[in-house]
Amino acid sequence: MKETKRQKTAAQEGVATNAEQLLRNLGATGNLRGFFCTAYMIQQVEKMPDAVYLVTKRLYPDTAKRFDVSTIAVERNLRTLIKVCWDRNQDLMEAIAGRPLSDRPTNSVFLDMMGAYLRRQHERESRGAKPAE
Repeated sequence: MKETKRQKTAAQEGVATNAEQLLRNLGATGNLRGFFCTAYMIQQVEKMPDAVYLVTKRLYPDTAKRFDVSTIAVERNLRTLIKVCWDRNQDLMEAIAGRPLSDRPTNSVFLDMMGAYLRRQHERESRGAKPAE
């Protein structure tokens, strides 16, 4: 099977395997258009928590440029991916959030939750503790 430009870019850039695995655990799969873009954005928010304040001004445009898509496509595909995750594994999404969620999270809330979760996982790993499932 031939890799798309988006998949090659994700692999070349080393998009966090942890972000990809987290999305897969939530029920998303690599065949969703926004999968690799979302993994990349989660990685960016994980590294730079302030990126969540500039989602539409900086994060979407940077992601769109990197994956050769429009900013509108980035936003729409992220929204679709969140819906898939919500429908397939709401319990895990609530566990990641650390609280019950009455509604599906917005794009920026979702990215913030995932980035914060991965930061906590890496902190636990660096202290030698077993990562939470």
